[in-house]
Amino acid sequence: MKAMIIKEFREMRRDRRTVAMLVVLPVLLLVMFGYAANFSVSSLRTVVVSSQAAAAQAKLPPLFDVVSCGRTPGASRPRTS
Repeated sequence: MKAMIIKEFREMRRDRRTVAMLVVLPVLLLVMFGYAANFSVSSLRTVVVSSQAAAAQAKLPPLFDVVSCGRTPGASRPRTS
């Protein structure tokens, strides 16, 4: 096992492109995904649908940007089964 590991490292040392890919590509991907995956949320577009929508909207924190507020469709009609 040790001989195989030594042989592989000798071959990698001879091939500079492989060593560059082993070092440069992970660093490049870390930087690229570090900027692409941004988890800071400044606002959430929200629709509040309820029979008490105004009260629910008032209790939401400022992070929620309520774009629509209204009653549940058909909430005032009794169900017939």
